[in-house]
Amino acid sequence: MKLGDICKIKYGKDHKKLNDGSIPVYGSGGVMRHVDKALWDKPSVLIPRKGTLGNLFFADEPFWTVDTLFWTDIDVAQVVPKYLFYQLKTKDLASLNVGTAVPSLTAEVLNEVQIDLPPFEEQEQVVEVLNTLDAKIATSTKLNGYLEELADGMFRRHFGELTDNATLADFANVTMGQSPAGSSYNEAGIGTIFYQGRAEFGWRYPTQRLSTTEPKRMAKAGDVLMSVRAPVGDLNLAYEDCCIGRGLAAIHCDYPSYGLYLMRSLHKKLDAYNGEGTVFGSINGKALNGLPIALPNNAAIRAFEKEAAPIDTQIRNNEVESRALVALRGTLLPRLMAGEIDVSKVNLTQLNSHLA
Repeated sequence: MKLGDICKIKYGKDHKKLNDGSIPVYGSGGVMRHVDKALWDKPSVLIPRKGTLGNLFFADEPFWTVDTLFWTDIDVAQVVPKYLFYQLKTKDLASLNVGTAVPSLTAEVLNEVQIDLPPFEEQEQVVEVLNTLDAKIATSTKLNGYLEELADGMFRRHFGELTDNATLADFANVTMGQSPAGSSYNEAGIGTIFYQGRAEFGWRYPTQRLSTTEPKRMAKAGDVLMSVRAPVGDLNLAYEDCCIGRGLAAIHCDYPSYGLYLMRSLHKKLDAYNGEGTVFGSINGKALNGLPIALPNNAAIRAFEKEAAPIDTQIRNNEVESRALVALRGTLLPRLMAGEIDVSKVNLTQLNSHLA
């Protein structure tokens, strides 16, 4: 069966004239803003038209999409919408690229994609298994957001009224990134994890994209990673020891939790280094080291560290578990789609209890 037989491929539309609201607007990178009008209000798979062609989204609430994304009007009599999403996740859509400078897909090409549909009941069972994993990942993500907000609030309560009395160099060691030779890059995991810049950032930790066999400047696990090219000031934490390129700086200190929330509190100062119009924003090592900060006494820093470190440890543990579940889902997905696992034999109650 072809994709065009079970859904209609639709084009996104411009969102700029819409008012702000509660409806998410999806672009090729995810949710861009929220507006007051929906383009579609039924479950849909959102497929990139331009850009990163494998970056699919599933929307089960009203949404709007921009013109770099297709959306789908799905025939729910033939296919469970979420099953179609999982099925398309197993397809190498990037290989269908018809663009030159920018990777692109067309509706005509997508309509010809072959889709394997088992009986409806089996589709529902597969979705239930994968949704169990997705729900656990989503719960951990939401909990981590709450925990981070809690620690942010603690930092503001303790130190929000302090005035600047030092510079960043008085508290932390700053390492400005240096990119290795391009010939040393690889996606096979050979050598040292390498992060070039902001593009590799996730919610709190980067996602692995490249490795290098000729690492230059290094960050240690737990260091604050900061983008030093537009947008200046975006933050992540080094998930492990890694090489950093010229788009990043690593900030290392003896009190890592305090260091993280201190850097988060400096976003307005750092935003001043972002350019306007055609000016490309950046910050150099001298300016970053000289950034004015409010530095309390060591006793106050140690007291905050004692409160915040357990919160950050829990966030890290949740992230470790989520990454393991994402890897498990990636392993199961093609096998479930190929019918190699008999989902009728999966005890979902037992699965849920293991993931609780």
